[in-house]
Amino acid sequence: ASRIVSVNKTGIFFLLPEAYKRRIREMPHVQAVIAETYFGGIYQDPHDQFPNTSLDPDQIDIVYPDLEISRDAVAQFRRVRTAALAGTAAMQKHHWHIGQQIMLKGTIYPVDVPLRIVGTLAHKFTTAVIFRRDYLEDMLPDKGWANDFLIKLDRPESAAAVIGNIDETFSNSSYQTRTASE
Repeated sequence: ASRIVSVNKTGIFFLLPEAYKRRIREMPHVQAVIAETYFGGIYQDPHDQFPNTSLDPDQIDIVYPDLEISRDAVAQFRRVRTAALAGTAAMQKHHWHIGQQIMLKGTIYPVDVPLRIVGTLAHKFTTAVIFRRDYLEDMLPDKGWANDFLIKLDRPESAAAVIGNIDETFSNSSYQTRTASE
């Protein structure tokens, strides 16, 4: 796999310090890293839940080329603080369109997040909504944390070495990691 994920060794819903991102990025064979904070909000009512998460905007196209986000949508995702990318099935189900503002109601976090749809996601991500992690973090009282780090490698053959390097680097910390292929 050319993409791996690093989570808290205790479990994915236990957080990791955002500072790990810089340390991981500096490791050999790491091409790009983005942090993720899962939001898990709802749209309109509790029965209308679908995958929604926040990602760092800076290298989303490098880490996730399979999302097939248009260049224009990537540029807007980086530029517009409230930007969101939505799966095509979610767009059709809710009759959303590019440029529309939507509101996700917090379930895990006590905040509601107004978003502007700037682009769509590839077919296999049809129901998801992705928005900017820095935007979510600005709304939260406890800053500097992420659920996981998504790591793009220079080549698949580097996976074992990078996985070992990450987990060894943080093995004696208060926030140990468990890294694996996606």
